[in-house]
Amino acid sequence: MDDPTRTGSLPDQKLDSYLPVRLSDLGVLLNRHWTAVLAPYGIVPMEFRLLSVLVQRGTGTAVEIAAVLPTDASFISRMVQRLAEKQMLARRRSSSDRRIVTLRPTEAGHELVRRLARRVQDMERDLVRGIPADELSRAGEAISAMIKNLEETKESL
Repeated sequence: MDDPTRTGSLPDQKLDSYLPVRLSDLGVLLNRHWTAVLAPYGIVPMEFRLLSVLVQRGTGTAVEIAAVLPTDASFISRMVQRLAEKQMLARRRSSSDRRIVTLRPTEAGHELVRRLARRVQDMERDLVRGIPADELSRAGEAISAMIKNLEETKESL
């Protein structure tokens, strides 16, 4: 059978029914909603994620945070700068190695994450309403597997 990508023809299935397209659409909608929720607090979703990771860990470096979040170190650096300017996190340079900067959430950063945790829970409740717990569990496992697959694919590029 001919490869449809070589002949220029489309596969029989509509493109918008493919899982990557549907997940992308879901991601766009979630990001749009979450951006609107966070706007009054002056931060964007990825800044909240960075701050949440720091609140959970206590401290971390930009390299450690970049290993956890789906973004690159230069974007982490810009977010750190913005969050520091908003006094949501503090930076401390290592006395033994000036290249290492440890990040920690400030009390204001802790408070913001605490306040927004309820909004995250509300958003999740609205998102999964009507979906049985066993399906949600399987969906979570499938999403984790897809993330792992993409990370492995990215490494081989």
